[in-house]
Amino acid sequence: MPNHMHGIFVIENGNNERADARAVPMISDIICSFTSKTVVDYVGYIKSNNLNLSGKIWQRSFYDYVIRS
Repeated sequence: MPNHMHGIFVIENGNNERADARAVPMISDIICSFTSKTVVDYVGYIKSNNLNLSGKIWQRSFYDYVIRS
């Protein structure tokens, strides 16, 4: 099992003239949402199967790079 992962997010900045349009999320917002969701699901799985939970699931920070082409 790998000890890290890579991901590519495509964020399109569309026409935000509509009243209900939301701002484009920052990379840190996307990572925070993803890690939060996976931790909740993982802890739920651990508890429902009476397994032991130990150690960290995610590292504290992340490195981001912008792919321009």
